[in-house]
Amino acid sequence: MPTPAEEIREALHPDLQPLFYRHSCGLPALQATCRTILRQADDRSNADDLSRIVRLDPGLTCKILQLANSVAYSPAQPITSIPHAVTWLGQDIVRALVATTSLVEQLKEWPERHELVTALIVKGLYTAAYATEIEAAMQVPPRGGLFSAALLYSLGDLAIAYQAPLLWHALSAAALRGLEAGAQGREETGILGATKRQVAVALAEHWKLPADFGLLLGTPPGLPSSRWRTESEEFSGLVVGTNLLIEALSTESDPAKVAGITRQIQIGTGIEPTVLQKRLARAQEKARQLVRSVGLPDSFGRPAGPPSARTGPEVLSSSCRPDQVPEERKRKTIRPEAPTPMQIRPLETLREFQRTLDAAQDLHTLLSSFAAALETSAGFVRVGIALLNPTNRDALVGRHVTGVTPAEPYLASLTGSLSRQHPFLASVLAAREPMLVTEFARGHHFRPSAEFLEVWKATSAVLAPLRIHARPIGLIYADRGEAPRSVVDEDYEVFLALFNQTSLSMNRLAGVREQRPAA
Repeated sequence: MPTPAEEIREALHPDLQPLFYRHSCGLPALQATCRTILRQADDRSNADDLSRIVRLDPGLTCKILQLANSVAYSPAQPITSIPHAVTWLGQDIVRALVATTSLVEQLKEWPERHELVTALIVKGLYTAAYATEIEAAMQVPPRGGLFSAALLYSLGDLAIAYQAPLLWHALSAAALRGLEAGAQGREETGILGATKRQVAVALAEHWKLPADFGLLLGTPPGLPSSRWRTESEEFSGLVVGTNLLIEALSTESDPAKVAGITRQIQIGTGIEPTVLQKRLARAQEKARQLVRSVGLPDSFGRPAGPPSARTGPEVLSSSCRPDQVPEERKRKTIRPEAPTPMQIRPLETLREFQRTLDAAQDLHTLLSSFAAALETSAGFVRVGIALLNPTNRDALVGRHVTGVTPAEPYLASLTGSLSRQHPFLASVLAAREPMLVTEFARGHHFRPSAEFLEVWKATSAVLAPLRIHARPIGLIYADRGEAPRSVVDEDYEVFLALFNQTSLSMNRLAGVREQRPAA
């Protein structure tokens, strides 16, 4: 009896037939990643084994610690060890992030595939975050492999986009026509020689992925309109349902369709509607943290189009996060400088920093320690801290600067009325997270004041709101010195790692303890 791969191989479009060759240019990177992520049942590694793998890569170490300490994952105390981070996040998530990071790095060798495939990976990470967050709301024991299965349920899209980008764009154009399921299948067969689902099932068999994942890929992409009763129905419903939801959120302009899928998930899981909405909001924040941890641009909601569909140069907003910086700009601004302690020994540096924070007995000492660590451990050159006047919430007062002399002009540039003099700094205070300002001179409605720009003479910086619980108390500014020295995404990642530890310590000092979300 022929296998799924043997059944469709000859019928496939010639551009896709190399998918089933023993060796195909570039594709082994995707194949190896999928096998690494999904072959959980045969993998005897434990948290310690996984921790050792992570420790071998300082950049990956920093990313995993940053994710574990992020607001989305709400640790009660700062997490400074990789085994603790692996336990906190879960082996399924960490293994998927390790493998996905490896794939993203390899994709840089094929720039014509990079943008398209990474956009699909971003959607997969959103889907995985939504699936695991909804599962937590169901109050059932966690299912091993749910994150990985949700991440790679779109295996057909990934493989086609990787192997034949033009065919993938043709499929996308067909999907936008809103055809019925049967007509959509015929359209896919006309383009590919088989449906995307058939391609995915055949690939799972050809790559020797777990049999249960192959069965899941063969599940029709609809959702039952009744409660999911068995573990198998729940697992399949979570994977398929969240994929449908993310696909609708990223490509549809019809709120009714999104609401309909959400309603089907709510009925299937039995979660109260208000609880589900809160979980979906939390899932979105977790997804953003996951995407950032892998180092990808957050393209969710902005599906990649064919090159001919792009119009005009990309305008870089002055409030861009590093996940919004074009790859070509990143390559131009990375500096060949001596590595910092956070790059050489991130784990030990974070531990030392945490001991300094624990020793702080007041807010001034704690923030001064943060500023000092940004200089000595992270390589920032200049740091400024401004606090809100407790009796006048519109008044900002410069309190601390490092790396500059004399200090007075810099403190003055951080002082004044937020509404009248510093609308840009007011936007920093209102932000939910730190921001990487890539070019002060371009693209943002709220530019810093002329005085601020004249004093600092910087092209880029990281700025972040300082909060006690949810209440803003001030902000912090950090840069690499005067123009043309630039702050890049690697700087932002290191800043976040130190910032997250500082935020938790500020709350501890104030008697506010972050709580982990209820399962």
